[in-house]
Amino acid sequence: MLASLMRRSTMRNRMRRWLLAVLSLGALVLPAVAQDCDPELITSFGGAAYEVGVEGDIACVAMGHGGFKVIDVADPSNPAVLGSLDMPGQPRGVAVADGIAYVASYGVGLRVIDVSDPENPAIIGALNMGTDGPIAVAGNVAYVVSGAQLNLVNVSNPASPVLVGQYFGSTPNDIAVKDGVAYIAGDQDGLLVVSVSNPTNPVLIGSVLTPGFAKSVAVAGSLAYVADQSGGLHVVDVDDPTDPEIVGSVDTPYLPRGVAVADGVAYIADGLGLTVADVSTPTMPVVIGSVTLPSFSFGVTTTPGVAYVADFSGGLQVVDVGDPANPAIVGSFTEPGASFGVALADGLAYVADAQSGLKVVDVSDTANPVLLGSVDTPGTANGVAVAGGVAYFTEFAGLQVVDVTDPANPVIIGSLVTTGFTSGAAVAGDLAYLAITNFDNVTGELQVVDVGDPTNPSLIGAVTLPGPAYGVAVVDGVAYVAGSNSGLQVVDVSIPANPAIIGSLDTPSYVNHVAAADGVAYVIMGSTELLVVDVSEPANPVLVASINTQDIAFDVTVAGSVVYLASNQLGLQVVDVSDPANPTIVGAVDTPDQANGVAVAGGVAYVADRHSGLQIIDVSTCLDCPADVSGDGQLTIIDFIVFQVLWQKQHAAADCDGNGVFNVLDFVCFQQLFVEGCE
Repeated sequence: MLASLMRRSTMRNRMRRWLLAVLSLGALVLPAVAQDCDPELITSFGGAAYEVGVEGDIACVAMGHGGFKVIDVADPSNPAVLGSLDMPGQPRGVAVADGIAYVASYGVGLRVIDVSDPENPAIIGALNMGTDGPIAVAGNVAYVVSGAQLNLVNVSNPASPVLVGQYFGSTPNDIAVKDGVAYIAGDQDGLLVVSVSNPTNPVLIGSVLTPGFAKSVAVAGSLAYVADQSGGLHVVDVDDPTDPEIVGSVDTPYLPRGVAVADGVAYIADGLGLTVADVSTPTMPVVIGSVTLPSFSFGVTTTPGVAYVADFSGGLQVVDVGDPANPAIVGSFTEPGASFGVALADGLAYVADAQSGLKVVDVSDTANPVLLGSVDTPGTANGVAVAGGVAYFTEFAGLQVVDVTDPANPVIIGSLVTTGFTSGAAVAGDLAYLAITNFDNVTGELQVVDVGDPTNPSLIGAVTLPGPAYGVAVVDGVAYVAGSNSGLQVVDVSIPANPAIIGSLDTPSYVNHVAAADGVAYVIMGSTELLVVDVSEPANPVLVASINTQDIAFDVTVAGSVVYLASNQLGLQVVDVSDPANPTIVGAVDTPDQANGVAVAGGVAYVADRHSGLQIIDVSTCLDCPADVSGDGQLTIIDFIVFQVLWQKQHAAADCDGNGVFNVLDFVCFQQLFVEGCE
């Protein structure tokens, strides 16, 4: 870290060099050079909601890569996080009883969590096993799904869970237990009825096929309610558990994945929303209401008048069902849960969060990010750029313009429908440059959009490209377009109304992303290559070198002589390009999910990591110019200005001496680092 770098020379030499630097500060410009480094994860923020369990005023949410959250729902319109736990694996199932949460964490097994103090949840017991997520608890037994088997675990002593029995058969997607009988939603095998009166010897006693794939089950009285992904809701008479019989069915609008039943009403997590069905007459269930939710509904539970839906990237959605025919969202808790892109400005991270729209996250304290605001989008947000208090994010066939001058209340103020799939964007001044793949998927365009009036973005110029366009970077009036199978396309945009191709570079495989700086373009090719291209003469781009990245990179950014790659399953990769002819991977951090986007500032990398949300990574050890806080590869007075702004915001990057206190000593430290320059 920065504090360790202070020990390079004596205080006398540092002060002497500092005095010299101050005298020549306006002219001092030094190149940044990378070295082997050890980037470290600072924290993760976000995740996708798979399941929710509610007890009293507390909702416990299994957030996959995002861990485990305890949320206060006493005021349904204002759910608030009370406590959280980072957990091994991916929490995908949760059941709550008597102040204890039982969490099925994919890849590791059962974790027993004491939530009696909601602000300080604590793991008190564990049982390692394979688990896919679904879990139920009845009495002293937890029922945990693992592949094609159901595990029965004695939890009479929560601190010491013990496996006591197993049932093999089908693919259990959900479990409900009543009176010594387990009802299993068995995918293509329909509803399975298993006697668990003797937990050490579970026995199949009955079954009934459903038309499609049984995904969830709830039991009330002598009836079981099965959510069938391709067949709607089925009401099953289980008065005789050995001879279950479907007595009623109703189609639902989407793809049922979860179901809860209360007082003659079924609440169905129905893919794109919550569907409500009147089941008071079991032989004639009728859909009476529905509400569309931001993402994809996985699970649902209810308390009187309120439904709580685990809405994947949409987080926890709280729905007023006091009038079942008119369900309405009254509150939500969301963090980035399907992150595809990220941009930075003034201590804030702007995350393109798929169906959940744009999330604005305060990252001024990198160890404690805070969601400030969000805005839903008409489509699926897949990329974002920020400039001058305005965020521009791309979606399937358009550009959305968002006023973020009040980060807590972002508002869409303008939009533009494009003529093809919008897969990349760059903003410079009053212009946005869009990489467009035409709907024929054969050709593309670079479109130039005037955003001088953000409320009325207008297309002012375009050039047809020989192949699809997947990404764009703009430097000094030249656009570099990742042109898929047509390679790198170089476009003169100095006359915005008349962009023109002036050069190109054929590549052996398709290219999908590009960054550019200081006469060099960095191009992602195929599934494993980073190309370094000399574009000092834009009309004549020349391949200088390439490096195998071992996995496809979905995004690339450059700061000085360091390139950062969002490399899918491999996470963040750091590449030293100080010698363009010899690019070298010098550091990496494996992120929990799929790294899709990356932005860097102040020695910190922010990775949009798909369903694990935003990953915040310390990359300060990857810089031989730790004083280059502006990230432009140079040491100038701008770095002093940026450092002062970071210090005023108490950003972790400005805690130069690493003692957790922001005071004048941080400025002394920074001055010393500035004088030491770049190795």
